Amino acid sequence: YGFTTPAARAAQLDPQDPTLTRIAQPSNVDRLRQTGTYAYLMEVDSPVETVTLPTAAFTTRQTGATVAAPTTDTAGASVGGDDGDVVTLGPGETPTLVTIRVTSPNTRSTLDYTLTIQRIFCPKASLTGPTDVVGEGGVAEFTVLVCGPTAADVVVSWRAEGAAGGGAAAADSADLSGLRLPSTGTVTVPAGHDATAVISFPIADDADAEGSESFTVTLTGAAGGTERYDDDAPATATIALSDPTLNLHAPDGMDGAGGTGAGAETPLTASSRLIITEGAANAYTMQLQSPPGESVTVVIHSNHDGITTTPDRVTFTNGNYNTPQRVTVNAAPDGDDNNETATLTHILTNADGGLIEIIDQLPLFVADTDPPEDDDIC
Repeated sequence: YGFTTPAARAAQLDPQDPTLTRIAQPSNVDRLRQTGTYAYLMEVDSPVETVTLPTAAFTTRQTGATVAAPTTDTAGASVGGDDGDVVTLGPGETPTLVTIRVTSPNTRSTLDYTLTIQRIFCPKASLTGPTDVVGEGGVAEFTVLVCGPTAADVVVSWRAEGAAGGGAAAADSADLSGLRLPSTGTVTVPAGHDATAVISFPIADDADAEGSESFTVTLTGAAGGTERYDDDAPATATIALSDPTLNLHAPDGMDGAGGTGAGAETPLTASSRLIITEGAANAYTMQLQSPPGESVTVVIHSNHDGITTTPDRVTFTNGNYNTPQRVTVNAAPDGDDNNETATLTHILTNADGGLIEIIDQLPLFVADTDPPEDDDIC
């Protein structure tokens, strides 16, 4: 199905990911390729009250299909006019929902398309925060965008403050390097079309073992090329845990006494032991308790020549930090008849391979399988 949307910049909303994605150039004709929600973003510098969605402009490849006049249930919006296709938008920048219904001539089944029409008054300053967790020693960057064309630079004012949310505690001045929380400032966005500027917050790298923390930045004013700014949508940055905690589990439920827990995972700590038999293998899983900020690698070191692991290192990112990674421990047979102990040390390294710290040690009990020598028998 296709239709025309004069004076609108078309953009499609993916029902699985409702993020507005702009099409680079204005489009007069768009094709509805799937059931779902489609957004039409109008960048205007004066109040636009109506949008025309002419039913006569709808086309269909199905012979005899009918297209009903648009309808809306958005407060403050309406659909009317001689052809019932003039949409009067709601107040301000409130999105207006318009439903277009197409009816099949054979089955009489209907298919609804919901259009989201939103006008954004431009030029106007808006703010977006970091898309990922920021690690200690990193930089949290907030981007200020002034949509539409401006003939003069725009000076945008902002305020930053600690704010708890999403499981993170509120950050404070000790978490930043050279800046305080709360704090205020300005950033200059150069003249142009859809110009941007960045507000940077260096994150302190300390030795404190802390949980994740967060802070927000809110726009408080604009002057120069525009006085419009988005003041009701603060952007958030989350600071990652400084000293990541490594959680180890035995997938088969093996505990220090050699028992099993019917498949339940058993936490492994420095006071427990993973039991392994010579010539055999056992396994455990590892995961980080909090996102690392930047990519980190856990290198596994054995203090016993006969003990090896596969893999011998595991890399964690903000995307997989809480996904259990399986490690297989192998014990090579030897020629004696002694039970032995060993230790697996987990060493945290950065992306360049540099040592960050030792974060966990796992004791092993290696059970011997060799029969005793004859002179050991009494």
